[in-house]
Amino acid sequence: MIYFFQRIIQNHFQWTRPSPGRLGPSGEGEYVQDNGFGHEDWNFNKNLLIDGHIYGYCYYNPTENKRDEKFNIAFATYTNKRWYLIGFY
Repeated sequence: MIYFFQRIIQNHFQWTRPSPGRLGPSGEGEYVQDNGFGHEDWNFNKNLLIDGHIYGYCYYNPTENKRDEKFNIAFATYTNKRWYLIGFY
């Protein structure tokens, strides 16, 4: 089992929907530039469960020898000079 720490940007709706105007055209990646928010903005929206599971997003592409592994992911944000654990998959 691989443990992974993923920093995500602050979200004003508890990561259940995008914060308005968060990044827009200046964001990193084509999806963010086109839509103004990232895939991780829905990481904890229980209304999007699939067969009782939330399938989250983090920007990580494992090396070939780790692609079949299972991952535990800790999502955190850095605000007001402190780290905050947002959620854990």
